[in-house]
Amino acid sequence: MESVVVAISPPLQGTYLLDVIQDILLKSYHTINQVHIVYLGHNDGLNASLTASLHLQLLSGVFTRSDEARDAILYSYSYGFSGFAAMLNSTQAAKLSEAEEVISIFRSRMLEIHTTRSWDFMGLSLHIQNEQSAGMQLKYGDDIIVGILDTGGLEAKQTVIPAARRALTVQN
Repeated sequence: MESVVVAISPPLQGTYLLDVIQDILLKSYHTINQVHIVYLGHNDGLNASLTASLHLQLLSGVFTRSDEARDAILYSYSYGFSGFAAMLNSTQAAKLSEAEEVISIFRSRMLEIHTTRSWDFMGLSLHIQNEQSAGMQLKYGDDIIVGILDTGGLEAKQTVIPAARRALTVQN
């Protein structure tokens, strides 16, 4: 019986190992689910439950089963704008970004808080309340928009408005 021995010279061993590691990292990057924010623009005055079902329907297009989409969606934004947060891998996010309704999609990231007085201003307590307290039972503070980010983009400047959103812009 013949045996074949393949010898790899020391300089190639390191290169080969780096290639294998890079390949593993790239494959895992495409399969790791991360929180993504999907921005769909103006809400069009739809109620929250209808908006959430439309978000789920859109998200179902990137999953093979509808229960996977239901498990992936974390939150539906329906006040002030339409969008949702969902656990997606990079391939699913790229596929979802091709949908006509999607204006933008980006990975969620932690930001540093720049105020310490918002809760006091809103009349909400920073103290942790137990589940039996009146505030917790009444869902005190639920459905409150604490702030809307102003990115400084001017809608009058056509270069700032993405092509998908130009149709939504009201011309004076």
